[in-house]
Amino acid sequence: MLNTGHALVIDDKYDDGMLICTRLIDSLVPCYFFQYDEKKLIEHQHQDKPKINGVRIIFQDLALTSPGEPSKTDYDAAVATIEAVVSEHNGPWLLVTWSTWAGAENNLGTTKAEEIFNHLREELPAGLKPFSYVVLDTKPQYSKAGLHGDVQKVADIKPELLQELSQHISQKTNIYPATTALINWEFEVFRAVSETVSEITSFIKPGANFDSDLGSILREMALAEIGKNVHPENFSKGLKDILSSVLRDKIKDTNSGIENFEELDAEKIVRLENWKAKTNRIIHLELSTPSPALPPGSIVDISQHFNLLPSDIGTTDELNSFIRANFFMFGREEKKPKKNEVSSNCTVVALDITPPCDHAQIKSTWNKYLVGVLVPEQYIDYCKLIDKETGQRTNKLLGDYLVCLPEMMNSDGGKYFFTFNARLTFSIDTKKANEIFAECYKGRLREQILGDITSWLIRQTTRPGIVELR
Repeated sequence: MLNTGHALVIDDKYDDGMLICTRLIDSLVPCYFFQYDEKKLIEHQHQDKPKINGVRIIFQDLALTSPGEPSKTDYDAAVATIEAVVSEHNGPWLLVTWSTWAGAENNLGTTKAEEIFNHLREELPAGLKPFSYVVLDTKPQYSKAGLHGDVQKVADIKPELLQELSQHISQKTNIYPATTALINWEFEVFRAVSETVSEITSFIKPGANFDSDLGSILREMALAEIGKNVHPENFSKGLKDILSSVLRDKIKDTNSGIENFEELDAEKIVRLENWKAKTNRIIHLELSTPSPALPPGSIVDISQHFNLLPSDIGTTDELNSFIRANFFMFGREEKKPKKNEVSSNCTVVALDITPPCDHAQIKSTWNKYLVGVLVPEQYIDYCKLIDKETGQRTNKLLGDYLVCLPEMMNSDGGKYFFTFNARLTFSIDTKKANEIFAECYKGRLREQILGDITSWLIRQTTRPGIVELR
């Protein structure tokens, strides 16, 4: 794990922080050092500098502000520093407590390490929480005087002690095989990016014209991806798409070792609550903020734009009737209050099914949308047929004209399904769509599932049908 991730060292004392940094540099581990000072931190926050990503280990001094025993004030300072320096989408990282209060034989230090870990878990955003912590054994021989004295300058510490510290760090940080497997993949992506950049620039002669020639090559690559008749604002998207396609083929398998882990058992399933729905969302639905021109596969909430639909929907009753008629089947025992409950808890959405190439080349003056509903988990069975003979629900949707996406779940809500109806489509002027749907965006379906829906829709709209006497 240590050799494939970036490390961040946070300490208020320069020599203390540099002792760790030199051990990381000696092992060729990319590292950052933030020397804590309250005034410096405030200045950093106001400068609005880009935050770093890919940090997998943070060496955290326990006593950033306190001259004595670490306290909540120190932990708050650690939270503020990490939030200011590291991206909120950084992902999991290992906390390594680095302080003379956290030695292996110092029970108080171990307690303090657990305290700061719990505090960071509570205060940091979801994408920036540590997944575990380890305690470095900070021995007195690194200090100038006494157990809690300042650390000596690196040049004054014996080489054998430095080597001992390097080995100690390595042993402490290489005990998480599953996390290491994920980070190895991340490292492989970085390697593949470097290989891609190297290959693209390999035939360009170095010198005064290098950058200009590279720019022209990148421009032609973008045009090859999205076509000659392209709007200038789409060049960057074309370049991203073609470079990503090259990159994907260069990413190699890594020796993950995940085959050695056990399958999910009942205990793990309890800990990993709703893991399937959350993973499905990650695989199929991108939630990040889109560009002003909404991309293909965008899903938008049209609850405030029913005037775009061919149906006359002006009241709540008309809306409920529309949803029930096109997406649900109710049994005879279901009364109107239950029917209204089901339909009123669903959200009418629209999926942009305009061909991606038309988006890129501004060929389409109208965007085409497929109408669907976002159905909470507890109501999805109403989208399924009732057997006429038994009166029981089946596992089949009401008809081939419906498609139901895998169960999903966002981090801030319950489980849900998207269900779309091939019989319900509408078109709207592209410019108008980008304007009115900008605040209604719910996410973008990824290429694989969008392609699957497109294939299903083609089958529905082009099926020839037959004449049959029965």
